[in-house]
Amino acid sequence: MVNFMKSKQIIYQKQLNNEFPFLSLEVKNGKMYPKSESFGLMHWHEEFQLIYVISGNIVVKTLNQELTVKSGQAVFINKNIIHLISSNDKTHYISFLFLGGLISSEFSHFRTLIEELAQDLSKKIIYFDRFSRNDSIVIDFLKKLQMSVPPKKAIDYFHIQLLIANLCYHLFTIDNIDKESLPENLIMESMLHYIAEHYYESISLSDIAKSAHVSISMCQRQFKAIFEVTPHQYINHYRLEKSKTLLYQQKLSIAEIAQAVGFSQSSHFSSLFKARYGVSPKQYQNSQK
Repeated sequence: MVNFMKSKQIIYQKQLNNEFPFLSLEVKNGKMYPKSESFGLMHWHEEFQLIYVISGNIVVKTLNQELTVKSGQAVFINKNIIHLISSNDKTHYISFLFLGGLISSEFSHFRTLIEELAQDLSKKIIYFDRFSRNDSIVIDFLKKLQMSVPPKKAIDYFHIQLLIANLCYHLFTIDNIDKESLPENLIMESMLHYIAEHYYESISLSDIAKSAHVSISMCQRQFKAIFEVTPHQYINHYRLEKSKTLLYQQKLSIAEIAQAVGFSQSSHFSSLFKARYGVSPKQYQNSQK
């Protein structure tokens, strides 16, 4: 079995510059700019994420809440928080992703604060509307950030660092109540991390349940309650989403991709892919050229 992905969820880091770990992604009319492969299941990543909705609505779903962010509003998603962002084709929003090193490397006094922010259980998800003074300050900074990308000159990069530093300052000072650390969510987090680390292997229901130290029946109830699918269905959906990244990269054959993401037969992979996305893996691959 070829091991292409293991342990951490690497979704955006390939697009980040090591010297300047910042990425802006604009989503408009159902398309992402710069072109990037999205992940259609709940996921997590190493980057902090700030999203500003320009028009329409987005829905941010976590393990125990669903938050609608409307035009002119914004949301912060802390690093490694399990979530899913969905929207319709008429929505226009911009997403800013950055690693802590963007500002802590230049502003050393931020290093400890960035670490504290990442570990603050009350600041997993923070919603900003347009009405309170503090929220409007954050949204104003996001609008300025929107106007600063993409950076072209050295001073543009410095301006982005200052804006991110200011945004982080306001995140540090916000009091937020978050309900994400419920025991059942910790169970699901353990099971999802296990799947992310072993999806390319043969995974049994017992393996998933053991990863969270729960019974098989508890494991099944958790997936049904949160995702409305069985654990087996979730694994297949996860493998299909991973296959889209490999199809997008145009480097492997369909059979190799099927094997790489954990399907023993390429015909079964192709059948599930077409049932979920409406096109065959080959058609999807050709459409990404």
